[in-house]
Amino acid sequence: MENLENLVDSYEDQLGTYLVKLSSRNLSTRDSHTLSTLLHCIGDFERICDHAINLVGYAQEMAEKDLHFSAKAEEELKVFTAAVQDIMNRAVTVFKNDDLKLAKSVEPLEEVIDGLNMEIKRRHIRRLRKGKCTIELGLTLSDITTCYERVADHCSNIAVCLLQVNEDGFDTHGYLEMVRDTDNPEFRAEVAEFEHKYELPRMKKDEIDSLPTIALEETDTDSGEKSDFLSSRIQERKKKKKKDGKKK
Repeated sequence: MENLENLVDSYEDQLGTYLVKLSSRNLSTRDSHTLSTLLHCIGDFERICDHAINLVGYAQEMAEKDLHFSAKAEEELKVFTAAVQDIMNRAVTVFKNDDLKLAKSVEPLEEVIDGLNMEIKRRHIRRLRKGKCTIELGLTLSDITTCYERVADHCSNIAVCLLQVNEDGFDTHGYLEMVRDTDNPEFRAEVAEFEHKYELPRMKKDEIDSLPTIALEETDTDSGEKSDFLSSRIQERKKKKKKDGKKK
């Protein structure tokens, strides 16, 4: 995996250098947009590879420490993994085939993935409160789901770039606001379809009632006050990894 990631880094550097040289030429407006898209997309693909390396690291760490997620956490991650694999396949196909119809399906799936990320963290907090999981596993789970969510973001970037080039414009934020508008029935219908396809295992009523309202918030059992302890530990973990030179 590391050799492959190094190869991707090299490709991004070589392609980026070549595309920057091309940008100094007398290009048409459309060619300039296409050039900008390629520069953005190769950067997104490279960042996806970085996240893949991080995921390998998390798996190796768990294996070395003989750590295992609970059965419920594994079921949830299985659904999340399938959704991320789906959006990756769509983004690659969109890029290779310039498939604009498929490109429009990426953003609805990305929104569902955002929801999965938050919901899985909420469910873990509940298991943590019940003593069914540990903080260490919670940190690893948070790292994995965050990587997944960021991979989906990069896939969204790739699809949006392709759409903007073909619509002769680069108002990315304006485009995202338009498609995510609550009055956009086509977008909402696609979101609902993906939500059904990637629905997490159902919970019992008492389990739903005990879910925290905020994913990274936890109650101090002694004082009864709420503290962002998991969030703070995630930040500490990130700082440590940054010191160790690990890519994030």
